[in-house]
Amino acid sequence: MTSRLPYFGHFMFMTSGGYKHVFGEQHQSNAYMVRLKNHETSNVESRSAKLMKLDGVKGIVQNTTSKKQHARRAEVSGIAAE
Repeated sequence: MTSRLPYFGHFMFMTSGGYKHVFGEQHQSNAYMVRLKNHETSNVESRSAKLMKLDGVKGIVQNTTSKKQHARRAEVSGIAAE
């Protein structure tokens, strides 16, 4: 017997109609996507810390680190990164 562990870190974005088609029920929003004007790491960390202090916030996912890692991998392999 194998145990199933929680799997985190992947997201799917779809329209309300697409959700209803796939799952047969109306969606209920459970997250917000936020895009900061200032992408500096210090600003992202500061804003994240402030958001985490709010009662309704249970977690924050930042993509600043992964964007930098992908850009660096692309640079090393000679691929143009966006």
